[in-house]
Amino acid sequence: MYAAAAVAAVESGSTAAILEALKEDSSNGKEEIAAFAISTQALSALLSRCPDTRTLPAALSDFLFEESLHSDARASRLQETLAQTIRALRAAGVEVVALKGAALAFFHYPAPALRPMGDLDLLLRDPRDLERATAALAGAGWIALFETPRHRVFARPDERVVSPAAEHPENPIRLEIHTSFRLPVLGRVYDASAGLRSGAVARHLDGVEVAIAAGSALLRHLLYHAAEDFAGNGIRGIQAHDFRLLAKAGGALAPGIAQNSEIPSNEREKGQTQAVAPLLYAADAIERLFPLTFEALFLSSLSSRVRPELRARAAALPSLRYTRPARGWSRTLLTLVDGPVPRARFLLRTLFPALGEVRANAAPESSGLALAGAWLRVLARRLAAAARGGRR
Repeated sequence: MYAAAAVAAVESGSTAAILEALKEDSSNGKEEIAAFAISTQALSALLSRCPDTRTLPAALSDFLFEESLHSDARASRLQETLAQTIRALRAAGVEVVALKGAALAFFHYPAPALRPMGDLDLLLRDPRDLERATAALAGAGWIALFETPRHRVFARPDERVVSPAAEHPENPIRLEIHTSFRLPVLGRVYDASAGLRSGAVARHLDGVEVAIAAGSALLRHLLYHAAEDFAGNGIRGIQAHDFRLLAKAGGALAPGIAQNSEIPSNEREKGQTQAVAPLLYAADAIERLFPLTFEALFLSSLSSRVRPELRARAAALPSLRYTRPARGWSRTLLTLVDGPVPRARFLLRTLFPALGEVRANAAPESSGLALAGAWLRVLARRLAAAARGGRR
């Protein structure tokens, strides 16, 4: 309830929707619940700019004011970290493209503090530079935590969480060094890597030239990522707002997916339902939160290739992260996958976790046999859950 109210408040520029939600809530501690929902959607800084913030209960308006101060301080730290990282990598002959929040906060939002982020995503111009980048970052005080098939994650050895689920300048900042931006979503594969590299533009930050994702490649990259998140736990409010911000700046969005070569040829299936279905689900979810963000022609082009019943099933799912029940969503999402091959891919990926995923989510300090044991435990839990679901 409060997550949706926060999105509505950002869209209207007024906290009236949050006030209405508070009036409808009779539970104890509702101001704290609202604050937590706003924070987990990363909308605190945007809401603190609403002119009527002080009409909220004092505890909630004070929270937003404090979050705005923390967001300002954290944005300064993020900006400094990005500039220093680019310098360190460039000194080692490694060039990167800034993605997602790193591209948006400093070069699209009116103030970087309005676009919170927990990590800085950087795509290697040359994926063969990963080891050279790792050595350069180690020399700059970073340690490699874990890696997935598409990126390696770095952290500071002395990082600590000062304020969980809230903005704070001393909360951890991670670096994600990507070798590709190839995303598996509901049994499909989307790869924005080539477009992000070829379409990057140069901007300046703290006297440092930074290559950033731009143009239609940026839009596709953001939509692919939103599709992945929608097919996971849902889209964050700030992530949906990224699209709204870009639409306000340049008009309704049309990322140009339908004939895009970034969808591999083996994914461009003949027939009514094609590889665009997960992208349509995400675009629809964003439209529900921020209407008129995408061009009607773009949406109709995608929807013409997706069976209406699939689109209706996706539309019944909550758009926002942290608004879905904790269990049962893998079975629900399976009903959105069309075709035996994508369904088999989705089931295999759902049941068999990647080592990087296990290390990131279940065993961050593990390696070797300990990591293998953690992988087996996660697999056992997933197989047991699948068996229980099959008996229902």
